[in-house]
Amino acid sequence: MKTNLLLLLAVAVVCCYGGCKKVEQDPYFYYPNVRTDSAVALPDGSVKVYGTVLSAGNTGIIAAGFCMADTANPKMMSKQKLTDSLTNNSFSVTYPAINFSSIKQYYFRAFVCNENGYAIGADVSLANVSFDTATISCHPTRQHLLLNGVIAQDEPYTHSEKLSPTVQEYSGWIWSSSHGIQIVFGGYPTSGVYAITPTSPGSRQVSLMIDGSMADAAGRLYVVERQPDLIEVTICDAKVDLRVGWSSTYYPFTIATNFVLQR
Repeated sequence: MKTNLLLLLAVAVVCCYGGCKKVEQDPYFYYPNVRTDSAVALPDGSVKVYGTVLSAGNTGIIAAGFCMADTANPKMMSKQKLTDSLTNNSFSVTYPAINFSSIKQYYFRAFVCNENGYAIGADVSLANVSFDTATISCHPTRQHLLLNGVIAQDEPYTHSEKLSPTVQEYSGWIWSSSHGIQIVFGGYPTSGVYAITPTSPGSRQVSLMIDGSMADAAGRLYVVERQPDLIEVTICDAKVDLRVGWSSTYYPFTIATNFVLQR
């Protein structure tokens, strides 16, 4: 008993003269609080997400950001993206278009951290995320191949091959009566704008081979998801050198085409 009394007296002395801090009864005094405000689809198919710090707790905010998933209440580490600016308690991030499919629904949550811990907000959702199709720069006849060069050709497609996956790519074929096109995506194709490349395609890139000739880096390719297993492809102003008839000479052609593929 005497020992316990001496210990209590020692603690009292330390608190009186050593500057003990008052312990708050409300534990939320120490932790931050945050709200997920909104998620907005941008014309290029990316999504900007907004959040607000409601309270910093008893220390400053050391990190803020968002998480996302295609199921409700995403975990904090799910596709986590930190903000690089926090202004008047407001912050935002932009998720690139590559993260989204226009046939899925997505959920976003804001989170903040201080020196004591973290807080995460309720989720907000967004569906039908896609680029603005009004930006498609050409509108060729559906299911037709248009070639313009030393001669002009306009042929309907006759049959196609379903896209098949490799390690990182998805490739398929489509044929008209005179021409065959191989298309290779640098990843699973979703709605968006793709750059055409004459080399192995990377993210948001695609390579085209027409009658065995590789298209160069000109033009753009647009994908619109029509169904879970069906995409519509539009190609504008792609450039390729092709032979005409039995000639051994290659001539420059410009391609505009529209077709659908299974994936």
